[in-house]
Amino acid sequence: MSANLHPPKIYGDMKIKIKIDNDKCKNPDECMKCVQACPAKIFVLKSVKKESSYVNKWEVKVLFKDLCNGCMKCVEICPEQCISVKF
Repeated sequence: MSANLHPPKIYGDMKIKIKIDNDKCKNPDECMKCVQACPAKIFVLKSVKKESSYVNKWEVKVLFKDLCNGCMKCVEICPEQCISVKF
């Protein structure tokens, strides 16, 4: 049985940089395509609390950036084009 983790790819002295535009990301709690498509499972859904303790907004965050293998599946599957990956 092999592990499903991928070592980070390092290009020269730079690691992969991943940005998520959460202003463009509509209904991440319903979509979650990037979370599901990522083979390295680097994304998480994080609650954003407003004035009350009730969660009324969610954001996609990159939690395990060092596990990104640069496959670009998250960029390809995002219907709102919220994710950018730079090398």
